[in-house]
Amino acid sequence: MILTDPSAPPIATQTAHSTALTLCVGLTIAAIGGCASYSPKPLNPAAIQTQFHARTPEDTSVRAFAAKLAETESASPAVFDPADGLTLAEAEPVALVFNPALRVARLEANITRAAANHAGRWEDPVLGADLERIVSGANGANPWVVGSSLSLTLPLSGRLIAERARATAQADADLDRVLAQEWATRAA
Repeated sequence: MILTDPSAPPIATQTAHSTALTLCVGLTIAAIGGCASYSPKPLNPAAIQTQFHARTPEDTSVRAFAAKLAETESASPAVFDPADGLTLAEAEPVALVFNPALRVARLEANITRAAANHAGRWEDPVLGADLERIVSGANGANPWVVGSSLSLTLPLSGRLIAERARATAQADADLDRVLAQEWATRAA
C-alpha cells in the first residue's frame, strides 16, 4: 500500500489548473490583440471652410474630370484652360465637380461600391471556451471541466454568391443614379 499526502492536490487537478490558466491567458491575449479600436478625429470647421473657399476651377480634381470628359466625349474641349476665363464647355466640368448634391451622391455611391467589394465573404469564425467546476457529485474525480469550441459557417447554399451579386447590382444602380443626376445637371 502506497501512502500519499491527502492535502496535496492530485496530478489531474494540477494539470487541469495549468490548462485552465494557459487557456485564460491565451484567450485574454487574443481578445486584447484582436480588438479594434476607434479614436475620433477632431473636426476643425474653420479649416474646412478655408479649404472650401480656396477651391478654384484650376484645381486638379476639375482638371482630371475635364480630361476624363475629353476622353469620353467629342463635344468636350480638348484643352481645359480656365486661366483665360471659362467657356460654356469648360464650365461644365466645373459645375459637375463643385455641385454639392453630386458630390454627396458620388460619396454615397462609393459607400455601396466599398460594401460590394466586401460582400460575399465568409463569416468570421467563433472561438469559445468554457471552464466549469462541478460542485457536488464528482466522487473524487477532477471537479474542473475545460471545454473549447470553434464554430465555422460553411457556405454551401450559394448564399455568398447571391449576396455578392446583390451588392454589386446595388452599387451599379447607385452609379447609374449618379450618372442620371450628372446628366440632369448638364441639361439644366
